[in-house]
This record gives sequence, C-alpha cells and structure tokens, in this order.
Amino acid sequence: MVVLRTLTLLVLLVGLAACQPAQEPGTLFIGRGAPTFVDPGGSLSPEQVVADGEGLFRPSDDHAANAGMPPTGDAVFWVKLEIPSAQELSADGWTDDYMLSVEEPRIVHVDAFVVRGGQIGQRLSWDGRDRARAGSLRYPAFFLEASEVEGSDIYLAIRSYGAMRASVWLADASHFSATYGAEIFFLALLVGIMTGALIYLVALGANLRDPTNLWLALCLFSAKFYILTTNGLFETYFLPGAITTSRVMALASALLIYCAFTAFTSHFLRIPEMMPRLARAADAAALFFCVLAVLSPLEIVLSLNVWRFLGPLLAAAVILFAALLAAVSARRAPMRSLLYFAAWSPLVLCVILQLTLILLPGVGVVPFSASALYFSIAVSLVSFSIISTLDIQQRERALQRQIIANANRFRAFAEIGTDTFWEVDAQGRITFLSGGRIKGIALERGGALLDRLAEASSPDFAAPLAGAIEARRPIDDRRIRITLTDREHWISISGRPIGDSPESGAAYRGIIKDITLEVERESRRLMEQQMFTLGQMAGSVAHEINNLIHPIINLTKRLRHRLKGDAEIERMFDLIDLSSRQAANVVSALLTTTRSGEKWRNADRPLHEAVQYGIDALQPAMPSSIRIDFTSTEVPCIIVKAGDVLQVLGNLISNSVHAVNGSGSISVTLNPAPDGGARLTVADGGPGMSEAVLRRALEPFFTTKADGGTGVGLYIVQRIMHQYGGSIDIQSATDRGTVVALTFPAGEEPDAREQANRARR
Repeated sequence: MVVLRTLTLLVLLVGLAACQPAQEPGTLFIGRGAPTFVDPGGSLSPEQVVADGEGLFRPSDDHAANAGMPPTGDAVFWVKLEIPSAQELSADGWTDDYMLSVEEPRIVHVDAFVVRGGQIGQRLSWDGRDRARAGSLRYPAFFLEASEVEGSDIYLAIRSYGAMRASVWLADASHFSATYGAEIFFLALLVGIMTGALIYLVALGANLRDPTNLWLALCLFSAKFYILTTNGLFETYFLPGAITTSRVMALASALLIYCAFTAFTSHFLRIPEMMPRLARAADAAALFFCVLAVLSPLEIVLSLNVWRFLGPLLAAAVILFAALLAAVSARRAPMRSLLYFAAWSPLVLCVILQLTLILLPGVGVVPFSASALYFSIAVSLVSFSIISTLDIQQRERALQRQIIANANRFRAFAEIGTDTFWEVDAQGRITFLSGGRIKGIALERGGALLDRLAEASSPDFAAPLAGAIEARRPIDDRRIRITLTDREHWISISGRPIGDSPESGAAYRGIIKDITLEVERESRRLMEQQMFTLGQMAGSVAHEINNLIHPIINLTKRLRHRLKGDAEIERMFDLIDLSSRQAANVVSALLTTTRSGEKWRNADRPLHEAVQYGIDALQPAMPSSIRIDFTSTEVPCIIVKAGDVLQVLGNLISNSVHAVNGSGSISVTLNPAPDGGARLTVADGGPGMSEAVLRRALEPFFTTKADGGTGVGLYIVQRIMHQYGGSIDIQSATDRGTVVALTFPAGEEPDAREQANRARR
C-alpha cells in the first residue's frame, strides 16, 4: 500500500509538471493565433500557397488552431508562423540557435519553408518514416539560425494521421534539449509506474481469480501500449520508422481499452449481481470491442478511413454506457459508485476534452491538451489499482470476520452437542479438542488419543484405529465399547486424514459420538425380531406335529375296537394313547405359548419352571441329531420373565448347535450359586474360541459364523442378565468346548422387580 501511494503521488507530480505551459525563458508557444488552412487533396504547391496566402489562410483566436481529423489521407495542414525578431529574443536570454518543433507525435511528414519578401528561401523537411537512427526525435523539429529566419515567415505543410493542430513551439536550442530530455524522462517514468501496477494487478487477479483485477490489468496493459504508440516512442526508439505498425498497435490498444474498461466497470460496480441482463449487455459490448481490435489492422493496411469518424462516436458511447452502469449501481452501492466516479473523473474529463477538439474543430488548442490525456490515463488507472487493493483488503477483513463468526458459531454448536471433535498430529497426540466429553475417556490436549481409547476399551479396539491413522485411511463409524463406566457405553469414531498439514501440525481429524442409546435401540429391535422369528418357528413346528398326533390317536381308537381280547395288545394301545395325548398336551402348550405373544413373555415364573418351560419349547425345534441334557437341583425361588429365559436359552443353545455342527449333545444345568442365587450353565463340546475371539464375544455385531450371523446373540443375553442384576461368564479355549455360565442373584418380590425394570427402561 505504501508503494502504491508513493507511485500515485509521483504520477500526480509528473502530471502537474507536464501539464504546465512551458513559458519559462527559452521557450515560446508560437502556434497560438497562427493563421492556418487545410488543403484536402494536398495538391497545392508551396509557391501557390505563398502567392495566394492572403486568400487561403484564416487567422485563429488566442489559441492554437485546431482543424480536427484529416478529411482525407492526402490532406495537408498549412500553418503560417511569424518568428519574433532576434533582438527581442536575445533580450530574454536566447542564443542565436533556435529549434522549431511541432509537438504532435502522430505526424507523418512536415515540410518547412522560410519565406522572405514573398520568396521561398530555405527548405527543410522531416519524415517520420526516416528515423533509422535511435537518437531521432519523436516529433518534428527543425534547427534554425537566427540570421536565416530574421524578418522571415515560416510556412509549415503538415501531414498527419491524427488531429491537425498548430502545436508549434520555438525554443532556444539548449532549452529544447533540456525540455525534450525531461519529457522522455517523464514518459519513461509514467510507463514504468504503469508496468509496476500492471504486474501487481496480474499477480493479484491470478492468485485471487478475480476478474475485476484482471480486466483492470488488461486496461493498464492496453493503455501502456497506447501511450507508447501515440506518443511516438514505439516508432522512434523501439522500432524506428515503423509508423504503420505503430498506428495498428495504437488503434488496437484503444479498442482493447474500450473492451477492458467496459468489462471492468461491470464487474467493479457488481452489475452481474444487481442486473444480470445489463451485465450481459456489457459483456456483449466488451466482446464487440475485442472483435474490432482483431480487425483493426484492416483499417490501416487498406486505408479505409473509418476510424476517424467511428472512433469519437465509440469513445462517447463507452463513456455514456459507463455512466449508465454507475447510475444503476448507485442505487444499491452509492459509495462504490462514488469511488468509481472519483477515480475515473480525470480520464473522463480529458477524453471529453479530446472529443470536443475532434468533433468541434473551431475550438482552439491549449498547450497542455495533448499530454494531459496520457497522464490522466495513468492517474485514473493507478488510482483504480489502489482502490482495487483497498477493496480486496476490505473484502478480506469482512471474510475474516465472517470466518471468525462461523468458527465461533460452529464451536458453540459443538459445545452444545454431545459429540467430541478432535485432531491429532503425526504422532497421535491431540492438538485440538472441542465439543462434549465422553464419559469414561480422559481426553485432553497433548494426550495420546489411541492410548486413552485402549485404556477405556481394549487394545483390540484401538489397534485398527492406529493402523488407519498411520496409513492415512478414512475411518467410518468404528464402534467401540467403553468398560470404565458404571454402565455400558458405546461410542462411534469417524475420521479423515488432513491433506495439507496446517500450521497447527494436525495430520488427522475426526469425531467421537456417544451411540449408547442407538445400540440399545438396535439390540432391542433385534431381540424383538428374534423372539418373533422364534415364536413363528415354534408355532409352525407345533402345528405340524399336532397334525401328525391326531391320526395316531384316532387310528389307535379304531384298532382297539378291532383287536379286543388280547391283554398285551391292550396295554400297548394304552401306552400309545397315553404318549400321544401327552405329546398333544406339549404341542398345545407350545401353541399357546407362541400365540399368547407378549402376555406369555411377560408372565412371571420361578426360574426353574421358566428354564424347564424354555427347554420344552425349544426341544421340538432342534434337529433330531441334537440332544439337550437338562439337569436341575433345587434352587432359590427367583421370579423371572418366562420370555426372557426362553430368549436366553434360545441364543445360547443356538450357538451351541452351531458349534457342534448340528450333531451332538448340549448340556444345560441349573444349580444354586455360591452367593445364594442360581447358576444356569449351557455347555457344548465344540471347537471352542481363541483368546482374541473370546475378548470380543460380547461385542454387538461381532460374529465368526461363516453363514453371516447377526453377532448380537451373546450381547442380548448379557443385556438381559444386566436387567436382572446378574452376570455372564464365558469359559472357552481352542478345541476344549465352551461353557456359558449365567448367575441370577437372589430373587426379589415380583412387584419390586417390576418397578426396578421400569426404572431401567
């Protein structure tokens, strides 16, 4: 910012210096009031002009004559000059060597004729296409000796592709050299400042991907080449004598300025956000000027002479359209429109002045009118560079405030919620921690996240997380059981690697959620689903058995009537009839059980009856190759829900059936527990479990079944035992079978236990 403000100050100082009339001793603006006329076809000879001068020349007012744009390509602008006497100039400190200059860089050719007594004496010529030497001047200048021009008039025949103006200066030779050097210095400084601003804007726009700054950069780029070509610098110092190339570049630069200026105005004033249709019109206008810039060489090469008429109209149209956009923007963003007007006002005023001189040739020319345009371009563009920088800084501060507000908002949301947000570095140390705290996990900044998780659960749970974080793989809903709390907790952990490590050094971030309620709801749903499936299966089996028992009973009755008289046969029929009726009673009880639903499951029964009832209900559903050996001794009266015991036995016996591959015996025993309760065990002779599997046996959704088990059986058993205040113990080893022991505490009164269950729910 300091650099840009300094550059702007330099531009203003240079502009002030360049715009001052050079009326100090040693210089004289002799174009003021000089008679002029235009020869449209360029057919008059110098002799004819000198002879008929009184009828051709028209005096001008106190300003230099302005004939506007050449009417044709062959037009000649004649200027008649009176040289002050050498005595008057010597009195002002002049030497005897003069320099006569026409400070219009767009002149192609000038002939100077020294006329004394109506006769042409000395003839001088300057051709812009003959500047092979690098040290040539960028505009016409003639060296005169005082003795040769004393008492003489000088006739100038000027051919120009720009405006025909009598911007003629007479200077002492030494003063001319100093003034010309100062002009070159100021122009070089001006171009250098614009180049610096251009580089800054291009870098800024490219980094921010901001079209506003990029369009302004294009405007600066085009304006720089416009100044180089219309000031004669290009064809004088860069490519000597290349007037045609310089004219093409000047015309293309002017059209690109219109293009970039229109697009920049639309984006800077935020017209696309306010009026999209007007913004599309601005884009179309910018595209139109861009196409004209591409076609501009045809104007010069083919000498179409269209630009001399079309150029002023396009410039006026651009100014009017920009004013329209600014007026539209002023309704919603008055300060922005005001800055726009303030920054562009120097350039707009100078353009209006130039258009006035072109469209109204009768208006005279003041000495600084030509150079003021270039410096106003620089002042406006560099001013806008500063405004754009301030605008970006303002947007950056607003964005920072928004980011801080969003961060505070999200932090507040995180603290209100129960989830924990964390980040760790490459070593697994916590660098950021926010949100709720998970009960049973002592997390703190600087601590090792995985170590805390391993302490709260087990190394088996933490190991996969460590591998994922180290390999920078994503973690999705990894469930972990927390065992260091007064009740069972479950958490879910998810995370993602951080692509580019921020300044905080974090390499991985994630979130921890307490999903205890979710797991409980899911397990409850699975329990209900399992009970429903088990009831349907038992009911179906009972129905099929009942269909087989009825024919046995009916056929036994018929055979009894036919085979009367044989005592042995009668005894056999009695046995068949008794067994059939007992089987029918069992089936009837099973059907009653499955049909009664919740009423049956919620029935309070003594533990030993509930166990016997559960085994009786499950036995018909077992394969014929499975034998359930049930032994029971007298146990304390512990009241339980019959459905709970059936579900416990169903899960444990199902696991045992799977362990023995559907063939073998399963031992179920009910004995008193040492502490006065009861101990129910289910044992099988299967392959047993490894230590790693045993540690995870009670984890929900963990299964080793190849056919895709749900992995919730033992977890459901564990939850039911917790509801009764009991415990579950699993003893197993590889190739040694498995024994699951359930311990029921001493019984409570049914009403008291029901109230406790309601409290738990």
